[in-house]
Amino acid sequence: MGEEKKTKLSSLQDPLEQIDGLDSQLAFYNKIQQVSIDQYNLLCIAIEDFRRINELYGREIGRKMLRLTAKKLAACCQKDEFLGRFKSDQFLLLLHKERASREQILVHFNEITENSAPYHIFLHAGVYDGLREDASVSSMCKYASKALAYAETQNGNRIVYYNADLKRLIHSKKQVLREVEEALDQEDFCIFLQPRISSDGTMIGAETLVRWNHPQKGILLPAAFVGVLEEAGLIYLIDRYVWELAASQLETWYNRGWDGLFLSVNLSQKDFFYLDIDSTFSDLVAEYNLPPAALRLEITEDVFVTSSNRRVIDRLIAQGFIVEIDSFGTGSSSLTTLKDVEVDTVKIAPAFLHETAHLERSRIILDSIIEMCKFENTYHCGRSRDEGTIRLSGRQRL
Repeated sequence: MGEEKKTKLSSLQDPLEQIDGLDSQLAFYNKIQQVSIDQYNLLCIAIEDFRRINELYGREIGRKMLRLTAKKLAACCQKDEFLGRFKSDQFLLLLHKERASREQILVHFNEITENSAPYHIFLHAGVYDGLREDASVSSMCKYASKALAYAETQNGNRIVYYNADLKRLIHSKKQVLREVEEALDQEDFCIFLQPRISSDGTMIGAETLVRWNHPQKGILLPAAFVGVLEEAGLIYLIDRYVWELAASQLETWYNRGWDGLFLSVNLSQKDFFYLDIDSTFSDLVAEYNLPPAALRLEITEDVFVTSSNRRVIDRLIAQGFIVEIDSFGTGSSSLTTLKDVEVDTVKIAPAFLHETAHLERSRIILDSIIEMCKFENTYHCGRSRDEGTIRLSGRQRL
């Protein structure tokens, strides 16, 4: 058999087959029903950002790391403790209560993730500790899974317990999602403008800032809804709506003869996953009769992780769109980004401009970044700060 066929066959095989101590989901459910369930805690476990591992290192490495994690989880089980499969990259673990405190779980996780080359992994867990004999196994697993889903959205909080507070929070987020859907239908979202000012004091354009004109609560900032939409994978709905508002506003300005202005809009990594970015922006500028450079695209560094995203960005630049790296210096691949991609503007993260005990060191780093941008000869380095010390922060509601 040729190497290509072997590789293809390997990619189709289940990486979690034939691992000692790892049960199928059905077998795991059956074992739960045979023990005194109230003496246990149920964990739903996943590798943090597993999709990113697949993107960075390839699916074969991802499969090996998933298999190694399963073996280590199985090895940590003691008598009458069980490990089972849940979803393709998630596990169910039944631990005795005396071994399942937050601190003990973290110890288990640290042992499991040691020497996880080539990528140091972290594990998240949702824990359900309200196990009862009269409750269905599937519902208990669902509660642990809901806690895991929330844990995966929390920076630094790797373990989340399903309890009354989390239940209320989940209900609240569902309510926000329902209201957002209705708000989009009612066109309750609007944009504010944060002007960009040239060195001579002339306004040359603005950044678009989304706001929710809630019928009962008034104007809501993004913190009230963006996080919920990102967790639900629906942020692209708001982003697409804002792009349309920005294009419409530019058309109004250009019809008045103000054809030198631009508006910048934000693109998230999920936008590239759910939308055809190429055609979306090409259609927008065509529909509103705009030059591509009038609608600037602000992208964070994490977008550049995948080669497919970089190809999309290259095509947008070739069409005449201006692409800006937003909050440069906060991502995990800043220098790689400068070296490997072509963009028009680098917006340095405000953190570089904050007061610090290491002022001279910060100044050296900042100057070095600016010089690197100049050296590449494809960058215009713009400093930005939302507080307004460098970029004016006046806002105009449309």
